[in-house]
Amino acid sequence: MSSRMPQRPSRGAYPSAGASVRVKRRKGGFFRALLVILGLAMVALGLGAALAAAGIHFLANTEEPASPTATRPAAPALDLSGFDPGNIISDAVFYDYQSMSQADIENFIRDKNAGCVSLSTPCLADYTEDTIDVPASPRCEGYPGAPGESAGTIIYKTAQSCKINPQVLLVLLQKEQGLLTASDYNLSPSRYEVAAGFACPDGGNCDPQYFGFGTQVYYAAAQFQRYRQNPAQFPFRTGIANNIPYSPLASCGSAPVVLANQATTALYNYTPYQPDSALLSGTPGECSSYGNANFYGIFKAWFGDSRR
Repeated sequence: MSSRMPQRPSRGAYPSAGASVRVKRRKGGFFRALLVILGLAMVALGLGAALAAAGIHFLANTEEPASPTATRPAAPALDLSGFDPGNIISDAVFYDYQSMSQADIENFIRDKNAGCVSLSTPCLADYTEDTIDVPASPRCEGYPGAPGESAGTIIYKTAQSCKINPQVLLVLLQKEQGLLTASDYNLSPSRYEVAAGFACPDGGNCDPQYFGFGTQVYYAAAQFQRYRQNPAQFPFRTGIANNIPYSPLASCGSAPVVLANQATTALYNYTPYQPDSALLSGTPGECSSYGNANFYGIFKAWFGDSRR
């Protein structure tokens, strides 16, 4: 689009430059003009009063009064200092499923989601869903479905069932889809469908059988327990050097990382990339992968030290 302003259309013919325009003076013209102006002013005052009495302000500014700009939710500022690729979060923190009550979770979501504007998709603080029953498994104790459950309720019940810290689940939702701070046009049903990024492989389509907010939260938490219970089934292992890529691009290479605990190993099995030095120094490039760096930074901003 051109940055030039279009010319305004002509409002009528004007004399060409240098042309003379003769004006015939009329005797007493000044006093007549003054009387005409006074008469018009009287009429305008009378008309204005009548219109005002009728609730019509003809000469008023038709724009709405200025109002303070609404404050939208803000994504947390990330501080990646202290990031250790082999120790992103401790087991004690990751599996602390009693770290928050249901009320704590609801209040936290309302706080981070404050100012969210819903155009057609509900904000996370207002989101509800009819959940379904999920049977118990070796990983989780099951889920009793109920109508109209809030996001906070779903997160709390899942955390208690699968023994995963609800803080981890909140950070996961932000890391994957930014749901706690999404607003306006950044909100869409698809964000809820794949809220936790579960069964969404890089370079492939998400598995539709796992669509839905409650399903995503529950099965992501169950997967974290599966990593711990069946480590031999997955590529990265705790306590040994693992060659972890920097990016889905093979040309970006990889580097060995000794994973200090099961929680950090679970994060890499879920998102199998480590941040490169460019990202950690604040100058990300084409080989920079944000996933696990974002998890660390979001957790640090919202809940403090992830390795306490």
